[in-house]
Amino acid sequence: MSLGLALLLPLLGLALWVFVRVHPRSGSAGALRAYNVGVVLVAVAGCAWTASHFYRTTGQSADRAWWPVLATLASLLVVSGVLLAGAMVRNLLLFRGRRRRR
Repeated sequence: MSLGLALLLPLLGLALWVFVRVHPRSGSAGALRAYNVGVVLVAVAGCAWTASHFYRTTGQSADRAWWPVLATLASLLVVSGVLLAGAMVRNLLLFRGRRRRR
């Protein structure tokens, strides 16, 4: 558990840093804001699905006390993955602008 947190918390920090600090060169502010809100909503929905999945699968077994811990660790991974994938799609596909030639 400690190893999982030691690996997932820096990954989450990196994903948050990349998502917030690495901006595309082009695109309107409104469209960019709408895309960012959509990515965050997908991350929240992924966390909700992960929590319900662990509750359904381990909530009625002998390991029922561990489902919140497992859901939290899995949610850290889900949020990190969604934010990194969202940043890559945002910067490389959707809002990719033409590079200026010098």
